[in-house]
Amino acid sequence: MTQNSNIAKKAEEALNSLDGIQRAAPAPYFYTRLTARLERNNKNIWENFGAFISRPTVAFATVCFILILNTMALFKKDAAVKFAITDQNEQILNSAYDVASNTANNTILTIWNPENEQSIEK
Repeated sequence: MTQNSNIAKKAEEALNSLDGIQRAAPAPYFYTRLTARLERNNKNIWENFGAFISRPTVAFATVCFILILNTMALFKKDAAVKFAITDQNEQILNSAYDVASNTANNTILTIWNPENEQSIEK
């Protein structure tokens, strides 16, 4: 019973709050400005830009372009990482090969060097 009386009391308060309501009035010369704007034929640059951007084909093309750029950036990043790893591996292998080949070449040069042959023959 108390809930019904509370609900009825709140409904009565809500209805009483509507007693002082008046109709909303627009700012002065609102309708004049509105009709002038609607009758105007030329559009400014922002209205033209907004009309162009809001076309579905432009929006779809923009989304596709952004997705393509993101995909290219992703693959370029992967390729750069792979290139860096491959470059490091090649440098390590080349340096190891150079050390071995330089050591072997120096040994061969010292053995077949004509100055050393003279010293060996003597």
